[in-house]
Order: sequence, then C-alpha cells, then structure tokens
Amino acid sequence: MRSFVNGIVRISCLPWLALLACAARGDNPLPWDFKPYNVVVWIVADDRTAIDIPDLIHSLDESFYKSPGAAWSPVVEEPPAEIRSILYRNYETLEYDDIAARDYVLAMKRNHLFSSSVRSIATAADKLESIPGDPVAIETMSRASAEIPKANWNRFLDSLTFKTPERLVIAGAAQDGSDVEIYFDQTFIARLKNALDEGAPRLRSAVEKYKESLPTASPTEAQRINKIIAESEAWAAISDTTTLTEDQQLILKLSETQELTIPTDIILQPIRAALEQRQPWAEFVQQWKIDEDDNLHMRLPGTQTFLPLPNRVFKDFYLKTARPDGIKTPDGAVGIDKQDEFINQQVLIDQLREMIVEGNGWTKFGTRLSAQPEGVLYLESQWSVGEEEEVYEAARKAKKKIVNDDLMDAMILPRGIALNLQPQAKIIDPKIPGAVAPKIENPDKVFIVRIETAASPMSISVRELDCPMRFMGPIVTASAIDQRTLADAVARATLKSFAPIVRLDNVGKKNASGRVRAGGLLMIENAEGELVLDESSPAAIKPGDLLQPMIRRIDRFGNPSLLEIVDFAYLKAAELDKAKIELDAYAGRVGTLQGRSDRRTMRTAMKIRPFLDETIVRLHAQGEPDVPLIGYDIFSKELDSREMELVGRTDWDGRIWIKKTDQPLMLLYVKNGRSVLAKLPVVPGQSEMEVADIRGDDTRLRAEAYLKGVENQIVDLVAIRTLLAARIRIKLEKGDLESARELFRALKEQPSYTLIADDMDFQSTVIQTESKSQNAAIRRMFGRTRELLKEHISDALINSLQRDLIAVEKGEPMPSKANAEAEAN
Repeated sequence: MRSFVNGIVRISCLPWLALLACAARGDNPLPWDFKPYNVVVWIVADDRTAIDIPDLIHSLDESFYKSPGAAWSPVVEEPPAEIRSILYRNYETLEYDDIAARDYVLAMKRNHLFSSSVRSIATAADKLESIPGDPVAIETMSRASAEIPKANWNRFLDSLTFKTPERLVIAGAAQDGSDVEIYFDQTFIARLKNALDEGAPRLRSAVEKYKESLPTASPTEAQRINKIIAESEAWAAISDTTTLTEDQQLILKLSETQELTIPTDIILQPIRAALEQRQPWAEFVQQWKIDEDDNLHMRLPGTQTFLPLPNRVFKDFYLKTARPDGIKTPDGAVGIDKQDEFINQQVLIDQLREMIVEGNGWTKFGTRLSAQPEGVLYLESQWSVGEEEEVYEAARKAKKKIVNDDLMDAMILPRGIALNLQPQAKIIDPKIPGAVAPKIENPDKVFIVRIETAASPMSISVRELDCPMRFMGPIVTASAIDQRTLADAVARATLKSFAPIVRLDNVGKKNASGRVRAGGLLMIENAEGELVLDESSPAAIKPGDLLQPMIRRIDRFGNPSLLEIVDFAYLKAAELDKAKIELDAYAGRVGTLQGRSDRRTMRTAMKIRPFLDETIVRLHAQGEPDVPLIGYDIFSKELDSREMELVGRTDWDGRIWIKKTDQPLMLLYVKNGRSVLAKLPVVPGQSEMEVADIRGDDTRLRAEAYLKGVENQIVDLVAIRTLLAARIRIKLEKGDLESARELFRALKEQPSYTLIADDMDFQSTVIQTESKSQNAAIRRMFGRTRELLKEHISDALINSLQRDLIAVEKGEPMPSKANAEAEAN
C-alpha cells in the first residue's frame, strides 16, 4: 500500500527540494505552486469497536507519503467527539454548517438599526447594550473575551522576524498565504527634507501670489485657493525643521499634509521593541488607539502624542500633493524606491489595526454578556418580533438607537439553532478556542471517511470538504473485506476524491491563465532527463481536464463575505508549462468570470470529477423557483461543432435528464420558439441536479405567435388577391361587367394594408415586458413583419383593377393590358 501511495503523490529528489528546504527555514516565502496542500483525514464508523481505528490511522499515516516533495501533507485522525454522530448520520447531505452546528455564534436581527455596521465581535460590543445567552454559552464567551486578544497578540509576534535591522518578514500575511517582506530606509527623513528644502522658496512665493488673488476670487475659487495655500504651507513648514535630530517634530509635520505615508522605520520601532522584550498584550495596546473613523493612531516614541497612520497607499510613483506651481517631486528624490514598499507597509498597518480593534472589542464584549438561566428555548421565544417590527422600522427611518427591554436584538446561540431562527438572523462567528469551525478552516481540505462495518464487505465512503470555499465534494465509494485491506481501500478512495485547485490570475471572456497549487512539486525526470508532469499524481491537472470556477472574498476581519461556485461556467485546461496553466473559458453568461484577484478576493478553479451517470437540469423563471419553464426545447452542441442537436423538452417541472457521453462538456441551448434564451455549459455526471434561473420568454413568444399569424394572413391574402385579380381581368376581357364588379367588391372586402398595419401598431403597444432586451427583440420582429406587409399588400393592385373596370365601362382598352403589351415590346 505504501508503495502505491508513494508512487502517486511523491516526486523525485529534484533541485526543487533545496528551494522547499529554504522556504521551510523562512529564507523565502513559499509560493503557491510550491506549497503542499494542508490536508486532514477524519475517520468515522458505525461501530468503533468492530475495527481497530488507532491501527487504521497508523497504517494510513505511514501510507500517505510525507516529505517536502509531496503534493500534500495529510494528518489522519478521528474528528472531535461532539460531531462524530453528525458526520456519520448526515453524511449524504452534509454541509459546512452541519459540521459547525454546535459552535456558539452571535445571532443578530437583520432589521436592526446597526445590523449593517456590525461585522465582528469587536463592533458588536459598541452597538449592543446587552447580549444574552444560556449560562454555558456566556461562560464560554467570557473565557474567550480574555484569552483571544492575548492569543492573537502572541500569534502576531510569532509571525514576525527581523532578518536584518532594515528588513521585517510577516509570515503568511499575503492573500495567498505567502510571506510579506517590508524594507525600510533609515535615511528616508533626510532625503525627504533635502528634496523639500529645494522646493520651499518656490512654494512660499506661490503662496503669496495666491493670497493676493483671494480678495477678487469667487466663493468657489476662494475655497480652492485656501485649500492649496494650506497644503503648500504645510509642505513648506517641513523644511523649517533645521535639525534632523528632531525627528518627532518632523514626523508630526509630515502627518499634517495628509499626503505622505509615515516612514516605515518609525512604525517598526515599537514593534521591534515588543518582539525583543516579548511585551505583554496589555502593555503594547496602550501605545495605540482607534479613532471614530476606525483609523489607527500610534503614540510617537518618547511623547504622549498619538500619530495617525495612513489608511491608504500610493497609486503612482509621484507624491500626491497639490503644488500651486505644478511641482512634482519624483519618488527617487524622497527615497521611495518602489510601490511595493507602501503596499507591504499597508499590510502591516492593517494587521495592527485589525488586531487592536478586535482585542479592544473582545474586552468590551465581555462586559456586555448577560446569562439567561431560562435557557435556549426562552431565548428563541424572545426572538420573534411580531408587532414590534414597526418599532424597528420607525427607528430605522428616524436613525435612532432602539432601547426596548422586551425585544432581544442579539443573542449567543449554537450555530445550528441560529441558522433556523425566524426571522432570519445575521450570523457572526467569533471563532472561539475549542470550536469546530477553526478546525475545518485552517486546513486546505478535510476528507471525511465513513466506514459501515455492518455491511459485508465493509462499505467505505469518502467526501472532500474544500475548506476555503466550504464546499462539499461528491461521494466516492469503496469496499474492504477485512481490517487488512481497509487501509488500502480508504487510501484509494481518498486519492480518488481529491480535487486539485488552480489559482486564476487572469480571466477573460474566452480564456484564462493561472497556476496549479503545488504544481512545482509534480515535476519528475523522464528517461531523457527532462522535467515532465507526473500525471499519476491526484494533484495533477492535465490538458483536457475540466475545472469549476470559484470566487472567495473576505472582509477586513478575514471572514468570508462571498463564497460563490460560479454556475454554468467551466474552464478547460489547454496548455501546461510546469505549474503555469492556460485554460479555455465557457460561461453561460457574459462577464461571469472576468476580473482579477486582489488582496481580499481570490478566484480559483477546482478540477471536476463526474462520478454520476447523468445530471438533471431544471429551468425556472427568473427569481421564481416555483415557476418551472415547461415545454422548452433543449439543444446540445459540441465544442468544436456548429450543428445543434435536439436533446428534448423540459417536463411539467421544468426538468430534463442529460446523460453522460464521450464529450465531458456539453453546451446546452434553451430555445422557446425561434429564440435562444440561454447557453448552459454542463458536465453530465458532475452533480445530481443543476438549476438554471432564466428570464421568462412568454411575452416574446406571444409576440412571435401573433406575428406568425400575421405572416400567414399575408400569405393567404396574397394568394386570394392574386386569384381575384386574375378572375376580374378575365371577366373584363369577356365583357362580363356585372361579374367583374361582384369580384371587385369581394376583393375590396379583404383585409387591407391599413387595417393590418393599425392592428399591428396596437398589438406592439400591448405586447411589452420589463426586459429592455426582450422589448428590443420584439420591436425588431414587428419591424420585419411590417416590411413584409409593405412589400406584398398595397393599394396599387386595387387601384389598377379599378382603372381597368372604368376603362371597360367606357368602351376603352384596359390600361393594365396596354402597359403589359408595351413592356413586352
């Protein structure tokens, strides 16, 4: 068994190992494509006494190859005792919220006046006067309010390393989990002052000119001039500091400009001291404060003055200051060597701000807790608002704080109960020590292995939980005869359920590019000594593989604010160059995948494993899941073909079954009448059901049916008019005027151009929808039919026959016949 797994997940001893060893020592940040997956494997069984679980864990622990060259580093263990029964019992329908159902969370009313501004425990303490919970919950939260700030502070200190006096490394601070390095220049102040000294005379001269123009300036112009004068005087005042030993005074003047970030070495002084002395949290936090706008202020060393730290970074390579004479100071003149310096400085400031805000918030949160001995049932009964809803709405409109002792605004409850509150609650996860949620958020993947010992042979099921996306994968099954073959069966099923991840660096309309997670660890030497992809690894992605795009966005506190599996959108691996991958994009909606990742938004894609034989696609009206789209035609098209093939029609519930074929990715087109309503890329077998929310097309179809009737009427009318015209002329040639007059009256009784056109004008105003695009399509359809009407139905035929009839009555030849003979000659 060990050789089997080793052959799949290991790589040869290549030069990559030297790089990984350096990264492990902290010499270099570990990049995405050389970062192994952090994996946890949980084992649950129906009867723990029927198998030797410790022996199974030991066998798997030895089997899964662990080394710097492995694509993953799994830890095999039993899950926490409090969730074992949930994992086993709810296995088929298991979701993230089921696993973390016992964790205590803060549930807050969504219609509360301050609901939108409360995003963490830190802000909840400022907006809520009292936070009730049952005694056990309150005791747990009280301990957390004292322990979490200290734990966060110690964790922050552990993440810091001063490689040199001018270089600070913050471990794992980047969005992708890599390290952040901050360089700083201790001669920053000197070079800045020298640059400003050169421009100071010109600044003062320009200020005097602006002051002279103030009396004659308009109010708007005067406001602009005063702003320029104030900024220019602030910059000029900096050069008045003649001795660089007065750094504190100079820094204060720098901050007055509101334009220049504070030199990094000034910010690092208290951090370096805290790290060297292992300063307690209670002492360190006294050196900082947060203002009303949530900006961080640092006490200037040796003073009682608090200095505001910048809340933004430079967006270009020039100082952004309003110079009246148009002076632009190049970054090199003031020691700004690169933009990354300011970006990384902002990472440090953001980490400090969030840690201090959260720490102070937890301390204050502890004072707001109030135990309710009546228990959870009492708390739930106090949640229902009833008529008190009007009190909330009135307070919201008046923008006043609500004080109502009979109404609970928020409470501490287990997550499973909080998710089922009515009205729906806003859930704030405090991530307290000992909770289950952190255990499934820290790894990259958790594999849940369920073993049914009562079956013969033993039945094994494995599901993957992608932790960053909180996404449960499909169930992979296996079987084992006895304990001796159990470890091998579990290992095979676990490897089969593994879904590799790609970080998407750039996504366009038709293609994308990115890097494969741990892709650099999957290269092996072939017989010719060349580096090639180890395609046998479960972490490998090969050309032709399909991936599902995903979007993860976090807020400033690190909590997920968006976890989206992009539906009806797929990526197909096209080219692979080591860890770099190029992909073709197929999306049902234009613009679904475009965009780039930033510090808080990360776009990834997961390899698809279609284990089922078919997938049900259900269509319903947009925003109305209970309104199925019945009888819509579904066509399929292969990726490299232009021909469509009818698959079938949706049934009474808007469903259609799509079977797996040789082509893993199918492009489905939804048609209603002549119009294509949607393009739905689908991978049959990926899931049991895919649901498409499609804008209804009944109005356009109604217009199409009406115009089809008009077109049929035009065709019939052309035939009748042609036949009657021919018979009228025959009667006229024979001199049968009475019969010709009767036929002419019958012709005039047929619908005319004016009658049909007026009816179309009326129907075009009646057949309308809320969709601008559908209205435009309907107008185009009416326009085409009007052109058809003008071409084939006109009064010219009737006028010509009337002239012929009058001529024959006078004994003259028919004008139409004379014209025809003239044209023939």
